[in-house]
Amino acid sequence: MEDKFCLGILSISEAKMVKSKFKNLGVELDMLASENTCTTGCSPTCELWGKEKDKEMVIKVMQEEFSHNLSGHEVNHEAITAVYDAENADNKCQACGASMSGDISECPDCGLCYG
Repeated sequence: MEDKFCLGILSISEAKMVKSKFKNLGVELDMLASENTCTTGCSPTCELWGKEKDKEMVIKVMQEEFSHNLSGHEVNHEAITAVYDAENADNKCQACGASMSGDISECPDCGLCYG
């Protein structure tokens, strides 16, 4: 029997998408149900398993996709901790960091509402 590794527990729809993506790359993944880890009902989940020989490639592809999905979403800690003060003439938007005065109720750059 071939050694396998578990990619994780995913919703059925997500597992099908991941399985299809890797099938296009020549990697077969198995969706398995386990009473101990999976759910049923309105939000069913399953375990997704791959062959040990494909593990390095699967991890590489998933890391690349994760990095791609995060690109452009760098955290601006200064903006997150900024406090909006309607009486202050110089505020920073908590979503995008744009400068704005206190007399407006919506960020001129990203549209975040403050009113």
